[in-house]
Amino acid sequence: MFYGLLRYKIVVLNFISAMVGVVLVVYVVYSARFKETSARFESESLNISTRLQHSFQASSLVLKALRPVFSGDRIPSYDDFISLTEPLIADIPGIKALEWIPRVKQSEVQSYVSAMNQQGFVGFDITERNHAGQLVGKSVRSEYYPVYYVVPFLGNAPAHGFDLASNNTRKSALKEASKSGKNIVSSRITLVQSQGDSFGFLIFCPVFSAPGDRIVPVSDKEEMLKGFTLGVFDFKLIIEKAMEGLNDPNVLVQLVDLSAKAGSQRLYASAHISNQDNDDDFFSFFNDGVEGFTNNQDFSFLGRQWRLKTVATSDYNGGFFSELLGVVCFSGLSFILMITYLTYRGVRAEIKRHELFLRSDSIINTVNDGIILTDKTGLICDFSPAAESIFGYLKGDVIGKHFTLFITQEYSGIYFSILTTVDKLLIEGRRYDFLGVKKHGESFPIECSVKAFSMDGSYHFTHVVRDISHRKAVEKAILAAKESADVANQAKSKFLANMSHEIRTPMTAIIGMTDLALETDLSLKQQHYLDVIQRSCMALLGIINEILDFSKIEANQLSIEKVTFVPEKVLENVADLMTNAVTKKEISFDIDLSPEVPQNLLGDPLRLSQVLINLTNNAVKFTDPLGEIRVSVDVQEDTVDAVVLCFSISDSGMGIAPEHQKQIFEPFLQSDTSITRQYGGTGLGLAISLRLVEMMGGSLGVESVLGEGSTFYFTARFGKPKLIKAPKQLSSLNTGVLTVLLMTDNIEFQKSLVKRLNNLGFKIDCVRSKSQASNKLELLEKVPFNLVLWDIEEWDRDTAALSSWCEKNHSRLRTTPILAMVKSDNYGRVRAVFSQVDPVKVMIRPRYSMTVKEDSSLRETLYRAVEHVSIDPPGEKIQDDVNDLSEAHVLLVEDNDINQEIVLAILEDKVLSVDVAGNGQEALDLLEEK
Repeated sequence: MFYGLLRYKIVVLNFISAMVGVVLVVYVVYSARFKETSARFESESLNISTRLQHSFQASSLVLKALRPVFSGDRIPSYDDFISLTEPLIADIPGIKALEWIPRVKQSEVQSYVSAMNQQGFVGFDITERNHAGQLVGKSVRSEYYPVYYVVPFLGNAPAHGFDLASNNTRKSALKEASKSGKNIVSSRITLVQSQGDSFGFLIFCPVFSAPGDRIVPVSDKEEMLKGFTLGVFDFKLIIEKAMEGLNDPNVLVQLVDLSAKAGSQRLYASAHISNQDNDDDFFSFFNDGVEGFTNNQDFSFLGRQWRLKTVATSDYNGGFFSELLGVVCFSGLSFILMITYLTYRGVRAEIKRHELFLRSDSIINTVNDGIILTDKTGLICDFSPAAESIFGYLKGDVIGKHFTLFITQEYSGIYFSILTTVDKLLIEGRRYDFLGVKKHGESFPIECSVKAFSMDGSYHFTHVVRDISHRKAVEKAILAAKESADVANQAKSKFLANMSHEIRTPMTAIIGMTDLALETDLSLKQQHYLDVIQRSCMALLGIINEILDFSKIEANQLSIEKVTFVPEKVLENVADLMTNAVTKKEISFDIDLSPEVPQNLLGDPLRLSQVLINLTNNAVKFTDPLGEIRVSVDVQEDTVDAVVLCFSISDSGMGIAPEHQKQIFEPFLQSDTSITRQYGGTGLGLAISLRLVEMMGGSLGVESVLGEGSTFYFTARFGKPKLIKAPKQLSSLNTGVLTVLLMTDNIEFQKSLVKRLNNLGFKIDCVRSKSQASNKLELLEKVPFNLVLWDIEEWDRDTAALSSWCEKNHSRLRTTPILAMVKSDNYGRVRAVFSQVDPVKVMIRPRYSMTVKEDSSLRETLYRAVEHVSIDPPGEKIQDDVNDLSEAHVLLVEDNDINQEIVLAILEDKVLSVDVAGNGQEALDLLEEK
C-alpha cells in the first residue's frame, strides 16, 4: 500500500509539475499576445485616422479646384459645369453633390430664373423649407443663395433651387466663409438629397470676382462676393471608403464634432452601433470597450475640431483565453486520439490494400483476355490464367522472361520501339496486331493493348492480349465475299459496256424507220402516233446512252483523249444545241469566255462538251420561262505547258435545298424524287459529269439557294499544244481597238449591245437621241470614229432620217462608214434605199442574247465594214456543201440489215447506184472489182 501510495504521490507530483509548467507557458504566451495585439490596435487606429484626414482634405481641394471657373466674368453653362464635375465625383468618394451657389439679389431673381429655364429646366424657381420641412416658394429677402447648378442632378433634384440662406445653419456657414475668404465646413446636417436621417457635411468655398487666389481686402469682400462652390459630402461614404482593407469588425469607429453643441456631436459610428437612439447611449456604448484597447485622435478640419475614437470589442483578441484553455484541456487527449487515429488509419489502409489485391486478382483470373505485367525492360512480372490458356505456358515458366517470347521475330523490333514511347503509353496506351507464338511453336494472330503505369518509383507495362484468330478468319471471308461481289459487279459493267453497240443499234433502227415513215403520206392520226414514237425513242436513247456511259466508266473502259481543240468552238456547239430549248422557253442564254483563255488547248473536247451539255441541259430543264442562264469560262491557273479552266453554269431556276446538294452527284439519285416524273431523267447525268471532270483532273461542285437558282462549277486541266497556228485576220486593223459611235433610242438594246461590244474589245460612244448626232460629229474632225452604228427600228421613219442626216453631214463624215442595223424582215427594203449611199452599209440587227459564234460573226462584220469590205446579206454566205450526187456510185458498209435498209431508203433517188458490203472484207473486195 505504501508503494502504491508513493507511486500515487509521484503521479500527483508529476501532474502538479505538468500543470505548473502549462500555467507558466500560458502566462508567457498571453503576455506576448497581449503586447502584440495592443501594438497592432494602435497601428490600425493611427492608420485609420491618417486615411480619414487625407480623405477630408481631398474633399476640400475639390472645391478649391472649381473656384477659378466662377471667379471670371463668364459663368460656365450647366453643361460645362457637368463636364467639369462628373470626373471629380467619379474619382473622389463621398461626394453627394457639387453645387454652384450664386449670390442673387432681389432684382436679379428673374434673370437667373429665366437663364435656367433657357437651359432646359422649365419651371425652375428659388425655394425654401417651411416649418413642416416641405419645399415652398421663396420668401422676400434682399438676396438669395440658391442651389443653381447641382451635379449629379439625379437624386439631388429636391435641392435644385433651394435657398441656403433660408436655413440658419447654412446661412451662418455662408457668412463665416465670406468673411474669412477660406473654405468653411458646416456642422453635421441631414442631407436634403436623402430621404432618411443621414449625416453629412457641407464645405463652402467663397468665390470673389478677384482672379486666382489673390487675397481680397475685408472691406471689399461683401461687394466682390460672387457666390460659393459647395460640396455636399456623406460621412459614411468617405469613412468606409478610407477604411477599405482595414475595417476589422471587432474595431469600432466613432467620429464626433467637438465644436458642436451637445446632442449634435455625433458624425459617424460603425454599423454595429449606429442604431443607438441618442448621443448619450452612443457614447456610453463606446465606453464599454476592452480596457487598454481604445484610442483617441483629435484633428482640426477647416476650423472645426473633430475626434476619431477607435475601440476594440472583447472579441478583438480572437478568443485567446478560450483557445488556450482548449489546448490545455485537450492536448493530451488529442495526442492520444491522433496516435489512435493514425494507427487505425494505417491498419484500415492495409486491409483495403489486401481487399483490392484480392479483387484485382479475381478479375485477372476470370477475364477472357490474357493479362501480362512486365517491367520497363519487358521482363514478365505477372502472368494471368487466361494468358496461360492462350500461349500454353504456366506462370512459373515465364516469370522473369521477356515478352518477345510470345511474338515472332519480325515483330520484336516493333515491340522494343513501343517500350520507348512511355509518355504516350502513360496517357492513352496503344493497340497493336502481332503474330503470336504458342509454347509448341504454333503461330497465330493476336491483338495486344499496351498501357504504361508507375509503381514503386518505376515504369511498368500492362499487356492485354486477345486471340483474334476467329476474327481474322471472318475478315478474310468477308474480304473474299467483297472481292467476289466486285468481280460480279465489274463483269456486269463490262457486259453493259460491251453490249453498247448491241443496245444502241435497234434504237437507231427504230428512230431511222420512224423518220422514213414520217416522210411518207400519212393521216394526221398516223403522223401523231409516229411523232410520239420518235420523241419516246429519243428520250429512251438518251437514258440508254447515260446508262451505257456510266457502265463504261465503272468498267474503266472510258479514256480521255489528248487532241488539239479550240475551246470557243466547243462553247459554240453547246450554244447551238441549246438554241431551240432556250428559244422555246424564252430564256436569256449568255456565254462569257474570258480573253485570257488560250485559243487552242490539248484535251478531250468531246468529254468537255458532254459535261457542259449535261449541266446546261439541267439548267434549261429547271429554269422557268423568261429566266436566265449564264455560262462563264475563266482561267484559274496558267503554267508554261498547262492551264486549269474554271467553268460555271448559273441559272435562275428553282434551286436545290442544302440537304439535297450532297446526294445529287450520287448515281441514280435526284435532289427531289417528287419532281422526277415532271422533269424526267435517270439521275446519272451529274454522276457521269463528276467522273468525267475527275478524269480531266478537276473537281465539280454546286452552290445553290432554294428558290433563287443554282451555280454548278467545275475545273479541268488541259495541256497547251506546242505548235499553234495563228488565226487568220482581215488586216492589222483587226487587232486594234475600234471607236464606235452608237445611235439608238432603245435604251435596253443599247445596254445589251454596248456590253457585248465592250467584251469584243470595242470602245463605244453612245447617243440616245438621234437629234444629238450632229453634235457628236464635231468630234470627227479631232478624234474620228472608226464606225457609226445607226439603229433603224421603224424602217420608213428612221431610214429617211438617216438619209437626210448623211446628206447634211457628208463633209464631216469623210470616209467614216455607217452600219444601219435593221430587223430581218426590213433588210431588203432598207438595203435597196442605201444601195447608192456610199458610206452606208446594212446589217441584220443583233439579238439581245447572242451565242459565242454570233459574237464572233458580229466582230467580223464590224471589222469588214471599217475596211470597206462588202457585207454579205443573209443567205448569200450559205453555200451548199453537198455536191450533186445524182451521178455518184456509193459503197455502203454496214453489218446490220435494218440499218442497211434505212440508208438505202435515204439514198433512194439521190444517187446513181449503191453497193452494199456486210463487213470490211466485203468492202475491200468490192473496191478491187470496181
